Amino acid sequence: MLDGILNPFKVLSPIPQGIASIKFLRRSNPKGPVAVFGSDYVNDRTATAGITPPKLLSFEGLWGSGEEYAYEVLNFADGKRNTQQIRDAVSAEYGPIPLDLVIEYLRTLEKIGVVEQLK
Repeated sequence: MLDGILNPFKVLSPIPQGIASIKFLRRSNPKGPVAVFGSDYVNDRTATAGITPPKLLSFEGLWGSGEEYAYEVLNFADGKRNTQQIRDAVSAEYGPIPLDLVIEYLRTLEKIGVVEQLK
């Protein structure tokens, strides 16, 4: 039934083995949400750094949009959950989202200093 339309259960690009097990931890600064009251920390920092804004921010899910997904992805980046677990938790709240969008968003947050990848 989903043939011919976007299937949210499919990843948009191949995910290398092991990447779903990567864990990220939110750094202590900046505090609070990264998008609030018209201010968007991620878009401001990516523009300044010459980084492409993550596709997650424009994603439209079944029960949420990019901002809601982004908020929860960052909340779940606690160093305990891996990227697959983060994707699954966010999907349970707002509807399915491809794993590669979650990984791209976390990698962008890492580049602008919001999260760090745990070794």
